[in-house]
Amino acid sequence: MKLKIKAPMSKDANATAPRARDVMEYIGSVAPIFARAQSSCKESVNQAPQGSWFENVLPWWKRRNHPNVLFLKYENMKKDLTGAIQQIAEFMGKTLSDDVIDKIAEASTFKAMKNNPSSNPDTILMKDIEQAGMEKPKDKSFMRKGVVGDWKNYFTDDQNKRFDELYKKQMAGSGLEFEF
Repeated sequence: MKLKIKAPMSKDANATAPRARDVMEYIGSVAPIFARAQSSCKESVNQAPQGSWFENVLPWWKRRNHPNVLFLKYENMKKDLTGAIQQIAEFMGKTLSDDVIDKIAEASTFKAMKNNPSSNPDTILMKDIEQAGMEKPKDKSFMRKGVVGDWKNYFTDDQNKRFDELYKKQMAGSGLEFEF
């Protein structure tokens, strides 16, 4: 049985996602990436490698009730990590003890994942930067803070307005909502 677990991006992820496309631009500011995404894809704030964020997320949202699809939101996982772990376990047909759930939750916190080279893409990104003969950035990470709402520290008022307009247009009638 193939299982699909989908965790779509929100404004916070859009403030981080550009790093995957262009490490050096992100290090300077989110503004150039945001502007490039707006100009290169009229209908997308985040032009992900697989295409428009909306074109990637909405089809999965439409399949959210399929028995092999579990649709999760980062914001909800931040609110109730152990509940999300229980939800994933149930989805996979597994029963986990409270002790195991606690251990998974501990290893799944943002801090733990950021400190783990196996779950933090910085390991690969920094290796690529080094191989390219570039200077490694200090105190920068693909994984910023893991704080819901931190996008407010990166988006300008104009970017926020444009994101909201695009989001409203693209998500109209879908029933999918995020807490920004």
